[in-house]
Amino acid sequence: MLKGRRYGNIILVASDTEMPAEGSVEAAQLAKALLGGAVPAHYKDEAWTRAFFAGATAIRN
Repeated sequence: MLKGRRYGNIILVASDTEMPAEGSVEAAQLAKALLGGAVPAHYKDEAWTRAFFAGATAIRN
């Protein structure tokens, strides 16, 4: 979806503790674990998420 593919999902994760920032050792370990799964996934940090959704309108049911 983000790379022009025909399908995909965006999953947002919340935590009581701060998530690792892009470029940190923890983020690299998390990214490696996500890429090694049956369906490869990517880790994006808070800064990327805020920029991606900036100006978006929430849809509520």
